Parts: sequence; structure tokens; C-alpha cells
Amino acid sequence: MKQWPLVHVRAVATEACRQAANGREFLARVQHETGLTIDIITAREEAELALESCSPLFRQPEHKPVQADRGVLFDIGGGSTEVAWVRIDPERQTQTLIGTTSVPVGVITLQEMFGEGHGPSYETMVSHVQDYLKDFETVHRIRREVTHGKTRLIGTSGTVTTLAGVALSLPRYNRAAIDGLTLPGPSMVDAIGSLRRLDRDELAEHPCVGAERMKFVLPGCAIFEAIHRLWPVEDVTIADRGLRDGDVAAYGPRSRSAFRQGAQHDQSPCHAPVTGPIRDIRHDMKPPRSRSGSSKDTGPKRIPGKALKSASNPGENDATLIPQPPARPATDRIAPHGPWTPPRPSSAGSIAS
Repeated sequence: MKQWPLVHVRAVATEACRQAANGREFLARVQHETGLTIDIITAREEAELALESCSPLFRQPEHKPVQADRGVLFDIGGGSTEVAWVRIDPERQTQTLIGTTSVPVGVITLQEMFGEGHGPSYETMVSHVQDYLKDFETVHRIRREVTHGKTRLIGTSGTVTTLAGVALSLPRYNRAAIDGLTLPGPSMVDAIGSLRRLDRDELAEHPCVGAERMKFVLPGCAIFEAIHRLWPVEDVTIADRGLRDGDVAAYGPRSRSAFRQGAQHDQSPCHAPVTGPIRDIRHDMKPPRSRSGSSKDTGPKRIPGKALKSASNPGENDATLIPQPPARPATDRIAPHGPWTPPRPSSAGSIAS
């Protein structure tokens, strides 16, 4: 952070922090030792930010005679799984959030409850997650919409990108090959089957899993399978983006006006005064460099039949850094995706150490 000419730092915490008993003490310690203020966002805001980041994927063309007018977006985290039910307007190219639910089960909490998912415990995990989803299904009748063939399913998490990597048999992670990819649902299920046949040592050696994710990959698969069994959409779109990307898109423009008004009064280490022009970071952000060394992003893709990604960190906290690049005319700025107004950051809640 010291190496960047930062305009603003926004750090957010999610489910693990919302559920903690020692939240106030932890927040006070973080601010005292680092000067960094962490915003604890609500489950709905978490879903809205994921929708913000994935909105272009809802608008990519489908190779079907009937275009989708509904969508399910899910984000499998470490402490919870967020699910959003979305209305899609193909003509206006917009998405509207109909409803959200936060399942208090993520890859870490599921592993702590049932183990690593080898043997019979796997199906127990699937049933456990489905029990949490039943009320959401009863309210919105999503399965009925899925049977009409006009529903999209988009997943964003280390689990779904890992499954895509396994299905495609990629030797190493490449974001350009994964983000925006659409795979047949059966290919994802087959990838789960291939992972379940591996023991702990084999999972640790798998190029799309690794030792750090070994304990959490099957619990993540169980969460995905619980969602897909309940809402068996034909194809699954993979998103290597999420809350952090949505935070940049939603709060980048807001930070400009906030700092024009408040920078002269805030002298904390993470909120230094701004003396130069402020503009949207999204003009200067390059696509994340893949582990193969390439930064090229080829855009949405669809590969029929088969299914990568090395799993992302299941941790709960992300910091969005917005630097101060050279100015560009205001008419050249990019507006955020989606028809809704970004939610206000929440300042209430608790956080765990």
C-alpha cells in the first residue's frame, strides 16, 4: 500500500466478521495498529457487489433460440454462500435484483462441521446446504423457471473456477481461459466426480487444487452440487471476478466526490489529503496477469462438452485500492454496469480475529 499513490482505501469484511463475538475488540485493534478502517458489509450488499461485477456476463449472447430472462448468481465463500435471483431484460441489457439469501455455510465452515468430504460425508454436506436453500426456493419458485429453459446460472468463487480447470484439464491456471467461460452442467458434475475419486495426497498434488485448498475443495463441490441439483440449469457460466471487482466498479466513482469533500479534514494514514486530479481507476486497470505470464483477456467463451482454475483464497476480507493516475476527460469515464444504485457501506456489525 505504501508503494501506491492512493486516493482511497476501502477494506470490507463479510460473513466471518458478521458472525464474530469479538468484533468490536478486533476492529479497534486493526484500526489502532494499521490505521485501516474495515467496513462490515451486509449479506445483501455482498450479493449486490457480486452482481455488479458479473453484470456483463448476464449480457453475453447465448447460443439458444430463447434468451434468458432470469438468472441465479451464487458466490461460494469461506464462511457463507450468497445467492441472488436476478431479472434479466435482454432488450435493455439490464439486470434487476429480485431477491437474495445468505446461506451461513462456506467451504471453511462446512469443512469444520463435516470434515473434508471424503466418503459418505459428502452427501451429508449436499443435503445440509439444500436444507438452507429450500425456503428461498419456496418464495421465488426458481426451479419452475429453470424448467422453462430461460434461466442463466453464474458462479463466482474458487470452487467453480477450480472445477472449470479440472473439466478443461488445464495444466496451470489461466484467467483468460476461465473468466466468462460457459460449460455444460454435466461437465462440471463430471469434474466433481474426478476430484472425489482422489485421496488427500492426490488432491494436494493436483495442479488445479494444491495443498492449501486440499481441505476445502470437496466442501466447495458439495455446495455447488447442492445448488445445481436444486436448480439444474443446462449450462454454467464461470466468473473469475466477484465482490472486490464489484466494489471497484460501484465505489470508485463515489470515492472521487467523497475525497473532494473530506480529504482536507482527514489526516489518517489510509486517508491522506488529495492534491491532484481524481479519476476512475477502471481506465488504467490491466487484466490480472495469469500464472503463465499472459495478461490477455479474450472475453466470453463457450466450450462444449468438457471442463480450470486454481482455487482462490477462501479468506473473507478484501481491500480495494484506488490509486491516483493521470487525469482524463470526464466524458471518457465508464459508467458502472447495471440499473441499480450501489448500496451504502454498512458500519454496523462484528468481526472475528
